[in-house]
Amino acid sequence: MYQLKKVYSRIFNYLKKSFTQNSFLNDKINKIEVYEMTYNLNDFEMYQFNDDDIKFVNFTIDKDEQLRCDIQNEIFNAPYRIPLQVTDIYWDEKQSYYRNEWSIFLKKGEQFIGYGQIILQDDIPQIVNLGIKKEFRGYGYGKQLLYYLLSLLVDTDYDSVKIRVEYKNNIAIDLYTKIGFI
Repeated sequence: MYQLKKVYSRIFNYLKKSFTQNSFLNDKINKIEVYEMTYNLNDFEMYQFNDDDIKFVNFTIDKDEQLRCDIQNEIFNAPYRIPLQVTDIYWDEKQSYYRNEWSIFLKKGEQFIGYGQIILQDDIPQIVNLGIKKEFRGYGYGKQLLYYLLSLLVDTDYDSVKIRVEYKNNIAIDLYTKIGFI
């Protein structure tokens, strides 16, 4: 009887601790504040980059799911974020907002260093999942990828594009503002 009570006590304490941690994480996730910024596509002027080692590669369905999953998990690694699984990428591809032609990898030499995509949210383009691997940040690659994504929308019927950013991400906010997002 004593052993059973001890086992139940351990289970209870584990569940209590687990619930507390999950509640804490949920509270952190729910308190993340984001800004939504808008860019007027009529103002777009392509920026010229002088890096022949950079290529923009379209995502290929049924081939690049693991690559995208790995890159996004590396870029967006944070304590409050649950890592993506390949099934999440397949699920994303099936959604009405998803546009494969606007899902782009950034490649430097033979290495994939970034990813970004444009989705249609209520028939308004929105840039999502934009990021560069940590060791390649600060060299202008995020700017190149963002300009490339914007260029994909220039010859469309859309007048604007939106992007959301965490209010604490000053580096991204500065980049978006310099490019013309308000």
